[in-house]
Amino acid sequence: MAFLKFKVSSKIIAFFAVEWVSFILAAKTKIDIFFFIFISAALLLCVDLFFLLFSFFLGTKIVIVRKVQEKITEGETLALKLFIRNGGLLPLINVMIGDFLGCDSENSGREFFFDWLKPKGENVFEYSCLCRKRGKYDIGPVKIVFFGFVGFFSIEKTYGLKTNVYVYPRTFNIKSVLSLARGRLPWFGLETTSISGDDHEFFGVREYRSGDSIKRIHWLSTAKRNKLIVREFERISFYQVSLVFVLNRDDNIGLGKESVCEYMIKIAASLAKYFTEKNICLEILAHAGRMAYFPSNKGEGYLEELFRFFATVNAESEIRLDEFLHENSKLIFSDTTVFMLLTDKSIDSAAQILSLKSRNISVVALVLISSSFEQGAVTREEANALKEKVAKRLFAARAKVLLFSKGDNLESVFLRSQL
Repeated sequence: MAFLKFKVSSKIIAFFAVEWVSFILAAKTKIDIFFFIFISAALLLCVDLFFLLFSFFLGTKIVIVRKVQEKITEGETLALKLFIRNGGLLPLINVMIGDFLGCDSENSGREFFFDWLKPKGENVFEYSCLCRKRGKYDIGPVKIVFFGFVGFFSIEKTYGLKTNVYVYPRTFNIKSVLSLARGRLPWFGLETTSISGDDHEFFGVREYRSGDSIKRIHWLSTAKRNKLIVREFERISFYQVSLVFVLNRDDNIGLGKESVCEYMIKIAASLAKYFTEKNICLEILAHAGRMAYFPSNKGEGYLEELFRFFATVNAESEIRLDEFLHENSKLIFSDTTVFMLLTDKSIDSAAQILSLKSRNISVVALVLISSSFEQGAVTREEANALKEKVAKRLFAARAKVLLFSKGDNLESVFLRSQL
């Protein structure tokens, strides 16, 4: 949908001042030159208005197309192309085209002026935007401004060419994580092929069903019950991981990218990417003003959905991690591994970690030291002492621990955990 707006330039004030002075002088002095100035200026105004209307109605057959990628990583440059085609039989004259870039905090507008576009001709404008911060941004709408011959008047036409661009958080490379707990998935007696690296355990017996392999018949049970009985196996080679975090408003210490919230999102996104590349099922439970639950899944499409969440989420929650776990831990599968993102101020959730351990859930606590994000941050010695205290508390809850401070090389923290 297009919207029109008629504008009058501030130059019209000077114009009317000249007109008024010329008229007064002409009326009082009867000098022809003042009449000539008055009439010429009036004609110029009419010509300008006529030229504007003429140019605008010629522009009714303008076709505009924008090409832009719909996803990008923060810190990268978004490239755009704008194609404008004159579909009319006469040229376009004195036209400006502009685009709105919500991802550019310093200069959100791009404008291009051309004084001539031949019939059936096309102009291509290339421009870019540095996407400094993750988020979901609007690109557009596109506006075209038609000017008169002198520029006293203009008509602005807005086209509804709006596009959403997702700026994903920048991730870091994770080469490996702490050992994962193996999940369990029954085969239910179905015929399977041998897969290298898979482990199977005897699960029980049941009655033979059409399609079951004869190799799985349990002959001793068959003889006892006088009917065909097959062995049932359980596959234990798959991994199931849950990622849990709360983006609490009060815990979000620091500014910009050097804040607790941004570090949590960066770590979460990097883990999601790692598990996807390893073909590991991932479940996410999070709270950031509202509950966000992504049931266990894997694959590129699922990762895309998660990254759109990571791009837009912010620290808007008012609940604590222990509250969140108490209400939603039932959603976490037993016999799995939970990566829990928290700050040292949320160590009270250790009691909830113990309740997870009772369900054979392995817990990896990823702890951010809040004080390191404050202005006038603690010294490295103080930070190390605090890390040691936090680690002892979580070790007592039988959780594996990774500790992060502001300025840490996050990739190195994961590498050190393997030593």
